This record gives sequence, C-alpha cells and structure tokens, in this order.
Amino acid sequence: MKSLKLAVVAISLIGVFGVGNVMAATATADVDVNAEILAACVATNVSDITFAAIDPLATTGLIDSAVQSGATPGSINVKCTAGTTVTFSAPATDSMTSTLAPGTPIVYTPVVPSGSSAPGFAGTDYAVNATIAQAQYQGANAATDYSDTFTVTVTY
Repeated sequence: MKSLKLAVVAISLIGVFGVGNVMAATATADVDVNAEILAACVATNVSDITFAAIDPLATTGLIDSAVQSGATPGSINVKCTAGTTVTFSAPATDSMTSTLAPGTPIVYTPVVPSGSSAPGFAGTDYAVNATIAQAQYQGANAATDYSDTFTVTVTY
C-alpha cells in the first residue's frame, strides 16, 4: 500500500510540474504607432513702422523707415513647425491718409523679407519696413496723423 501511495504522490507531482510548464507559454503582437505633424505657422506684430517727422523742404530722395534717423522700423515674429519654409508678401504699394488733411494720401511701398526662410518653432523676428518716394511727401499737406495698416502674408 505504501508503494501505491508513493506512486500517487509521484504522479501528482509530475502533473503539477507539467501543468506549470504549459502555463509559461507566451504570445506576442506588434502594434504600429503613427502620427502626423502638420506644417503650421503663426505671425504676430512685434513693432509698428513709424517714420520720423518729414520736412519736405529740407528732405530729398527716398525715405526708408529702416534707415531714416529717428524712425522706428517694423518687425513681425513668425513661429512655425520645425522644418517649415516660409516666404513673405505684401501689397506693392499702399497709402496713408490723414483726418487732418483729407484727400491727400501719401503712397508708400511696404518692404518685407525676400526669398525663403525657416523660422522654426522658437520663432524668428523679421524686419518689415516701408519707403516713401520724394514726390509723395513733397506733395502731401501738413498733418501729424497720416496712418495706414498693411497686411504681411506668410506663405508656407
């Protein structure tokens, strides 16, 4: 009887250990991960263009807000998705008007960056300026409030 009990215990132990080996099997599955990063840009005004006072009797030639003494050059900041290339455009000409001297607009030429650039995610400041031809300021009536707004288009 003792040998029968030992045989039953031995078979039980074999069964326990055998089941343990079957439970250790594994299976795997691959899961793909996908993402799309869009090309995107944001442009903001950093500083407006302000010409210094113009004396049409003492001033000659083209006036450029980027180099005129006392002028404030303009600037925009452009932030884009990394690797995005941009180009800039603006109207060929535009005109400032005055409420103090109606009917005498001053035509000016916006000046934006040429070529292409990659501003990056941290952003880059770009100069945006304007020029006024001599005939425009010499033909304008005296007034302190000539103003206008032009749009810089950032294409990406």
